[in-house]
Amino acid sequence: MLKRAHTYLLLLTLFCKTGLFSQDLLPVCRNFGPEDYNEDAEFRCVAADNKGTLYFGTNYGILVYKGEKRSSGKNWRFLLLPQPDVISSLYLDTLEKRLYVGGQLDFGYFQLKNYFDGEYISLKGKMPDQSSDIWHIEKCGRTIIFHTLNRLIYLN
Repeated sequence: MLKRAHTYLLLLTLFCKTGLFSQDLLPVCRNFGPEDYNEDAEFRCVAADNKGTLYFGTNYGILVYKGEKRSSGKNWRFLLLPQPDVISSLYLDTLEKRLYVGGQLDFGYFQLKNYFDGEYISLKGKMPDQSSDIWHIEKCGRTIIFHTLNRLIYLN
């Protein structure tokens, strides 16, 4: 009987303690529509930094979200390539402050000055016969790997 009472007391204590913290575990979730970022963009890929900035590859370029700014409301910006392109893949290297971009017509990287501004460096001219889309970008050690439908391109 005493063992059974201890079991009930233990279970009651666990349930009561869990109930106290359950409200703190709910995530904050917000949906955005085209009216929020003033574009009718189709999102194809995303990259994020450790400060909460999100980079979305779209049909027109890269849409950047820099968190909530209640005072100005300007939390969405565009990073554009020299030629409009459908962005299929993104990879953010926070150590080098580079946002690698893979598209249908071009691939390269933005050397970021801040979260929404940077100089674009195209790598397409340095590769012979690069005619297919870059579908995935990954970093392995210090090497950036661009994945196309028929080859891997390594950048050291």
